[in-house]
Amino acid sequence: MLTPLFSCSQSDDFVLLTIKTPYVKATNIEFFIDACEFKLHVHPYFLRLTFPHPVVENGKESARFDVGKGEMFISLPKKDAGLFFPDLDLLSKLMMPKKSSLVVDSANKGASVGKPLIEEMDSAAAAENEDEDQEEEEEDADDQDFDWEIPQELPEPYGFNNSYSGFASHVAELGREIIDIDAIDQSTPASRRAERIEKEDEKFDEDYYMSDFMNDDEIKYFCKFKPKFWASLKKIQQLRSNADGAEDDWLAFTPTEHQEMISLPNRKLLLESTNTKQIYLGLLSATLSTFETFTTLSETLVASTRRALAYPLYRHMQLIAKVKDDVSILFKLGKRALLKCLLSVRRLMRGDDACFIFDRLYLEDYCLWIQSDWAKEKVIQDLGSEIHHYRIENKSLDVVGWDLEALEALAKEIGNGEDDDDEEMAEG
Repeated sequence: MLTPLFSCSQSDDFVLLTIKTPYVKATNIEFFIDACEFKLHVHPYFLRLTFPHPVVENGKESARFDVGKGEMFISLPKKDAGLFFPDLDLLSKLMMPKKSSLVVDSANKGASVGKPLIEEMDSAAAAENEDEDQEEEEEDADDQDFDWEIPQELPEPYGFNNSYSGFASHVAELGREIIDIDAIDQSTPASRRAERIEKEDEKFDEDYYMSDFMNDDEIKYFCKFKPKFWASLKKIQQLRSNADGAEDDWLAFTPTEHQEMISLPNRKLLLESTNTKQIYLGLLSATLSTFETFTTLSETLVASTRRALAYPLYRHMQLIAKVKDDVSILFKLGKRALLKCLLSVRRLMRGDDACFIFDRLYLEDYCLWIQSDWAKEKVIQDLGSEIHHYRIENKSLDVVGWDLEALEALAKEIGNGEDDDDEEMAEG
């Protein structure tokens, strides 16, 4: 069965669905309403949605099929008219299956149906059990010769929520231009961090940093650029002060993003040369390149700063601060802004034969998680404020691991010396 493209919105009294099912007969369309669950079937399409609040069949529901567009328009009455249904634009969340519950009662009933817990045994059954016990004792005696104390270690997991392991061969081969650690399945969180820091120390180039520090005209030009979402945040803040709940058009999902959300799997959360864009995107992420996990905002931003000073074309603290401010704006805009970014990164990585493995280990699950109730809007927006106020002002050795202040002072001294030489030559 195929999952059709669809979108979902609402009015005060209805949930409004637009479902694209081209080349079907309107008479074959069937849909069912069961409290919070909606199901639609028309060969070859099937769609099941779970809403945050119940809808009802009360005679006011309606469906209309536009043959020319191949689109179906369905209005589902809300059980409680006027009640707001959150997150109807998070399509993957709507498609997630119902939360499973523990069926304790049925388990208990199943136990009671069987034999009683204590029962009288006849002599023949008792003799048979004695023979079985004797055989088990002989097997246990044989097992005593086996060394059961062989040291064993489970591989440390990685990926989203540390949910994966055993992908080492795939990652090492496919993502070899991005992965910055060796022996992935034998690594531990501590060894990954140590290896990341070691590789960054090897890659950091003092002459490169001083050159960018002194020749920063292009970098200053880039720092003046403001993406569209800067204006979106300002507009949203103004709209919310006048009409609570208003949103900016930038946060609306495009048809492509709708299709990408629908294509995400409905599961519960528990070789060729890679393009330069994907390589640097992966290398700049300590998570993608070294599978490292972080527990504080400070260590996350310090690790990001170190990689931004070791790998990209431009390596400058002012540019790093500008990117950090851009990230803080995205977090302040909330989970929808982050979802748009995640979908964009996922689209880029999935399109490359060497990078799709990172989608499998991280991006796909992040796209699902950000739409779930685990990702709290207020927590994300508060984190945006924390990112905005965080400053790596101390550029000494004990913060980023490299004495940037000393390098900048040396670069200025060299620059002043060259200026003096130029003046002497001009006078001569």
